[in-house]
Amino acid sequence: MNLPRRSGIRVAGAATAVLAVLGTVTAVPASAAVPGSWTSVQPGVAQTGCDGVRATVALDASGALSLGATWNCRQALTPAPIGLVTSQTDFTTGLDFVSRTDAPVTSTYEVHAGKSRVRTRSATETRLVFAKGSARMTVHVRTSADGMALRYELPSGATVLREATSFDLPADAQLSRQEFSADHERGYVTSPVAAVATGSYDMGMFAQQTNGARVLLAESGVDGGYSGGRFTHTQGTDRFTVALADAQIVRSGAFTTAWRTAAIGSAATVVESTLVDDVAPASKVSDTSWIKPGIAAWPWLDGMGNTQRDLTKLKQWADYASSQGWPYLLVDDGWKDNQAIIPELVTYARERGVRIMLWYHWQDLDTAAERDTQFTKITGWGVAGVKMDFMGSETQARQQWYDEALADTARYRLMVDLHGSRLSVGVHRTWPHVLTNEAVRGEEYPGGRTIGHVAALPFTRGVLGPADYSPMSFQQGNPNSDGAELALGVLLDSGIMLPGGRISDYQARPEAQRWLRLLPTVWDETKYVSGDPLTGGVVARRSGDRWFVGALRRGGATTISYPTTFLGSGTWHAEITTDGADGLTRTSKVIQAGDTLSVPAVANGGHAVRLTKVAALPTGNRTVTIAGSSHVLDVKSASLANDAEIIRWPSTDGANQRFAFVPLGDGYTRIVNQASGRDVVIRYASRDAGAKAIQYTYEANENTNDEWLAEDAGNGRVRLLNRHSGLYLTAGNAQGDQLEQRPFDGGGHQMFTVS
Repeated sequence: MNLPRRSGIRVAGAATAVLAVLGTVTAVPASAAVPGSWTSVQPGVAQTGCDGVRATVALDASGALSLGATWNCRQALTPAPIGLVTSQTDFTTGLDFVSRTDAPVTSTYEVHAGKSRVRTRSATETRLVFAKGSARMTVHVRTSADGMALRYELPSGATVLREATSFDLPADAQLSRQEFSADHERGYVTSPVAAVATGSYDMGMFAQQTNGARVLLAESGVDGGYSGGRFTHTQGTDRFTVALADAQIVRSGAFTTAWRTAAIGSAATVVESTLVDDVAPASKVSDTSWIKPGIAAWPWLDGMGNTQRDLTKLKQWADYASSQGWPYLLVDDGWKDNQAIIPELVTYARERGVRIMLWYHWQDLDTAAERDTQFTKITGWGVAGVKMDFMGSETQARQQWYDEALADTARYRLMVDLHGSRLSVGVHRTWPHVLTNEAVRGEEYPGGRTIGHVAALPFTRGVLGPADYSPMSFQQGNPNSDGAELALGVLLDSGIMLPGGRISDYQARPEAQRWLRLLPTVWDETKYVSGDPLTGGVVARRSGDRWFVGALRRGGATTISYPTTFLGSGTWHAEITTDGADGLTRTSKVIQAGDTLSVPAVANGGHAVRLTKVAALPTGNRTVTIAGSSHVLDVKSASLANDAEIIRWPSTDGANQRFAFVPLGDGYTRIVNQASGRDVVIRYASRDAGAKAIQYTYEANENTNDEWLAEDAGNGRVRLLNRHSGLYLTAGNAQGDQLEQRPFDGGGHQMFTVS
């Protein structure tokens, strides 16, 4: 397929002309070496005053530049040095101001993984040109409602030696950070800036300041034209300075550097920010219809390499994924030792609605010829995606490999999990088939993850983009409770979620199985609710008309309380899964939007909540019509007996096609056939996807396979969720098809009208 050229503002002279038309230009003679300052202001606030996000570049009497930022009249970033040093020119001193250009930047784009699917963003881009003799450097400062970004532009080729870009934070600010490593898997800690030891630290640091400002420092738009960065710090100072992975970066022709980003605002603003994606290059993939997020079974922690080459065990995992409605099975390191089994596995899994993804060491794919050979082979087998691992470098050469490998995976229509990788640097916008990447100390590790690390993740790594953390790997000695494990499926997002439990671990926790059957991997909205890295957080995410909440609390047993104002208005059904005396337990209640939820938590515990709008059901015996059709629910052959099938059939207005909805008091209801007096149930109390619906005598027992939640799906339609399985009543396509239960897919075959 054709991959379009990058869209947006170009960095050469033609783009400057466009900016000049759109905005205003102020120029002074290049020889005017006088101090000055220039402030870029976010859209929607007055140029004068101090509200909103404002980033100020200042030039001092020695010709040195600094950058600071404020938010709502509070200092967010203390002015600190910026600039660029090349082998030809030192742009950190002796500069003269030349010109200023301002222009609005607006964009609407879609992603397949992250905090929201469709995004419309606006910003102000200020370009400041400075001179040193005949040499020129342009400083780009982009301000928006959720922060600011900085990069440099040079009009001709140069060898970059270093950046002087620095950020100063107050000594008493609480800073959550992790030591730098090429795989970004050291673990986060939180302390005052004054206590941060001398060393190198990852991009993705979160600062809580006493004035209420919150700041997340990161980078974006790193590609093969530049190298990745890290922060260096000397204890006793408040400064964090960008250091590049390469001693020098050789560029020919006009070029821009990577963006340095600072999400700025309240905790809600920063946690909800998509700034790292917003400033990244636009998508290079024109047709994204083949990109399908979802949960992948991941049997690595069930026998590691041995399992990956064992066809019998892999088929068991394909069966399990199918039973849970998971669309993928990721076969990890070891499969190449017995790769002859893969075509058979692909066929076996496909017949069960599961697609295969395969692991690769990046060195198996480090040339175009190797990628063509491998990708031709595995796409011929029917493989859906790849996990590329152990990149472990931020150098320009490795960034060039990312550019080439991601272009090739897109060309072969292979979805991607980047493991042992760089941090999220806007890649999910530029290459939307990258559905997750690691760069986090996750549950692949059986230890070395403190509760402080876990509590900090939603405010640090999680803000940057989708994270392959592998939550719900229950056997991995996690520092938090099982209830908090469920919460991590919401606190962190991932377009391909890879829970790492063994089948026996899931089967021992039926409520975890149920939660995973319900949990989306694509989100339309993300809301910060409460918390911080020291105590843990509460995050809510919306998928369509359903909300999901993850809550984690660090420390001793307590009660986690928070408002549900994110719901807007109306009556909602809340289903809460948390830690109980004998394992995970689930309760249900009906609430009004805005009500406070208060849920007891064990030490280092948490919970997960699913919220759906309550449907208004009519009383009496009613017809249940499948949306978009004239077919209704029907007890086959008007049987009065147990085990009779529930099918779709043209309406005859018979009593076998009329059902009463009998409330049970907590939002759930029975569905009782008028003719037989028997209930719609899922056969054998199965929790498996695809299990069939029958009529049967109601039994008030722990199985609850005969109890249903009617969810308001809008436009007079309802969805029917089985209490026992967490799966939705689903109609087949043809007359006479028996209804069954399936995971949510948003289709009309899971919607009904009751009349």
